[in-house]
Amino acid sequence: MRNRYPALTPVYGLGSYGRTGTSINISGPRTRLGSQSRIFSYYNSKGQGQEYIQYLIKALGLGGIPPSPSPPSPPECTCISSDENEIRFLKNSPPNLNPFIPQKNGIYLGEAFKEHLGEDTRLSTSNTSWFDPSTNMIDLSNMPWVNGAVCASYYNTSCDPVPGSIFVIKEDDNYRYLMGNGIPNTPMGIFPVQPWTEAYKYYSAAPGGHDPRTGYPGSDYSSAAAIGVSPYPVNIRITKNPQVNDTPSPINYIIIGYTLTGAAWHAEIANDASDNWYNPVSILPPDYFGGHPYEQQYHLHAYSWRCLLKEKIYPSPLLGYALDGFGIYGPYDKDGNMITNDQLDECHGLTSEVMWEGEMTNIYHYVCNTEYPYCVGAFRGTVNYDEVLRDTQRATCCLYTSPDDHHSHNHNDSTENEEHNHSTEDEEHDHSTEPHHD
Repeated sequence: MRNRYPALTPVYGLGSYGRTGTSINISGPRTRLGSQSRIFSYYNSKGQGQEYIQYLIKALGLGGIPPSPSPPSPPECTCISSDENEIRFLKNSPPNLNPFIPQKNGIYLGEAFKEHLGEDTRLSTSNTSWFDPSTNMIDLSNMPWVNGAVCASYYNTSCDPVPGSIFVIKEDDNYRYLMGNGIPNTPMGIFPVQPWTEAYKYYSAAPGGHDPRTGYPGSDYSSAAAIGVSPYPVNIRITKNPQVNDTPSPINYIIIGYTLTGAAWHAEIANDASDNWYNPVSILPPDYFGGHPYEQQYHLHAYSWRCLLKEKIYPSPLLGYALDGFGIYGPYDKDGNMITNDQLDECHGLTSEVMWEGEMTNIYHYVCNTEYPYCVGAFRGTVNYDEVLRDTQRATCCLYTSPDDHHSHNHNDSTENEEHNHSTEDEEHDHSTEPHHD
């Protein structure tokens, strides 16, 4: 049987946080917390997650790292950013927004969401202390951030022999392969949310959803405050040659893309305990770095680029990829001005000159900015979720397939016999071809 995971030739990535130019991210001390590795054991009955991460470790030559003699104290990480503009205000979603039609300043959700939410659902207006309904603005200076600034090894300490963040991007002539453990190499808050913190009262009042550690059907979290962060298998395949469609395609799954640091971006919608739906950051405070977990999967919302702009480059550089293959870029144009929604289409993108494949190219791309939906509002390209998500662990909310449909894929990828060694001389960054571990 052919290996369903492509042969790895490291192409692009960000190394240990704060450094560029290596294909794999592993951060934090090399430790273990006991003899039994439990990471990935609950993802499905076939143990696919454990198999996949062990495959990555073996393929990238990371075996044989000796454990530290004792568990670490929580590591503190620093957010390194070239962005001199401290963002204070975010524009909220328009009042009574219909999320099922494509529109500027909105989000376009498909049938999978409509079935779950109900076709009459409209986005509600928050009454939290950091939201001003008179201006429809979110004031980040009043945000009760989830506390903490921990490294990836805080959440992935027992995955022998490699703790921390793992993320690698491989490519062939037609596809990019995003592979890792779902834990970014940028700082994260401490989850589950600690009861003595200001953020706890908001999370404890919010529904937690399904706890994947209990299996299926299993049980739910007691509240959103109980949700932690765990590694999960990421195995994404996106086209290298996305095509601009005249008609936007709706979002049919909560993941809309991945950053170059290994974190998922999620669609900008969330519910409260009464099943009213909102812009997520208007009702739940994320950590200081723009993220929090859902079903143990850490992901980003809204002001997601706080720690992603490592270099002062205008126009803003590539931050990651959407599931349709188009790039997701930072918020500044070639003159250093913030790009506004007035300049963007209903998918939250535009065509302009940006760095793409190592050279300045006039190409369609998405933009992260300070106005709802902040990143991707709809897809300008085409997304076939089965082909894109492959073996990536899928959360249970708004799936296009049920959790019972999870299965192992035997992909006949041309990449199994084709490896590409990319020269770094003409590219924007110096891309190391050696796996890196810290």
